Amino acid sequence: MFKKIIHRALDVLLLLLSFWNLNWGRNKARTHLLIVRLDAIGDFFMWLAPALEIRKKFPKSRFHITLVGNAHWIQMAQDLLDFDHYIALDRQQFMASFSVRKNIAKEIKRKKYILAMNPTYSREWASDWLIGMACAKEKIGFDGPCNTIKKGTKFFTNFLYSKLLHSPAQTELEHNEFFIQQTINPDFRLQIPDFSKKEKRQNQIVIFPGSSWHGKCWPSENFAELITWLSNNFPGNEIILAGGKNDVTYSEIIKSKINVTVTDLVGKTSLKDLLALLSNSKLLISNDTSAVHMAQVTRTPTIALVGGGHWGRFLPYSPHIKNENIFRVLNEKLDCYFCDWKCKFNIQSGEACPCLKNINLEILQKTIKTIKATLLQEGNF
Repeated sequence: MFKKIIHRALDVLLLLLSFWNLNWGRNKARTHLLIVRLDAIGDFFMWLAPALEIRKKFPKSRFHITLVGNAHWIQMAQDLLDFDHYIALDRQQFMASFSVRKNIAKEIKRKKYILAMNPTYSREWASDWLIGMACAKEKIGFDGPCNTIKKGTKFFTNFLYSKLLHSPAQTELEHNEFFIQQTINPDFRLQIPDFSKKEKRQNQIVIFPGSSWHGKCWPSENFAELITWLSNNFPGNEIILAGGKNDVTYSEIIKSKINVTVTDLVGKTSLKDLLALLSNSKLLISNDTSAVHMAQVTRTPTIALVGGGHWGRFLPYSPHIKNENIFRVLNEKLDCYFCDWKCKFNIQSGEACPCLKNINLEILQKTIKTIKATLLQEGNF
């Protein structure tokens, strides 16, 4: 406990010193930019278009861009983006170890930046702390909500920024668009980028049955019935289960309820593997997960099963966001939407919230048939 208190005191001391860095950096800025983004995989894929715009406005021939990113997706960033330097941050290690924080701060301090950006709408202490470490002419972030940072902490870390943006938007993609409009390009309009392989897709349908919490998962018996129906109605198509290591148990439950053949890749793919899998597949059916956002950049036709906890924030996409993919969101509207996943119903462990449980299988089947008909007309199924 005493050691932890000492480390927190050192954190605060470093932040206090950063106020001096803020002024010092204004006089010694070079053509370096710093971006700090630590949120989840799906958030990263929704941020790809703004990231590409940043590179466009700050070309490699004149500007050096450093990205501090979540270790879960930083390798993917290196594959898809053309920034100059990448710093991987393991959030758990970063929060637990002062020496890890000190080493990353030391790496950030090696350069003087003309601009340091935290483009995440829901700021957190870690990203604010890193922005505070930067010697930058200007530091820009959102004056967002306090759902990922304590109010008192946010009041203090607000002073680490030279400019805070107040977004009028409602959705995550619109926040991303607003940030670019207010910082580097007022005419920017977000369009989902295309990273598809432009090759003929394989006869495979991907199902992503897991999620970050059991309440956000469509019931296992529904997935089992869907898989059986797909096997009977789409012969010649390989049905693939995909997901992270935390989804293995749920996929085993689903497999125990079916008598048809599936390929189980749950917990067996890297992020790069999953992106390639989606790019080669004809259809994705998923809960509200990162796979949904990945599928948009690979132009994989997608059906997302979405509950009401964060309705409208991540999904569905705002109508004015240009997305050339076939994308359908299925939901069952209840009067308790926007609950922030604090479900008022007494759901049991492993049980889905009613807004997920009540999504109708027959409506999903009809949606799949409609997408198939569209793809057949285009010669893509």
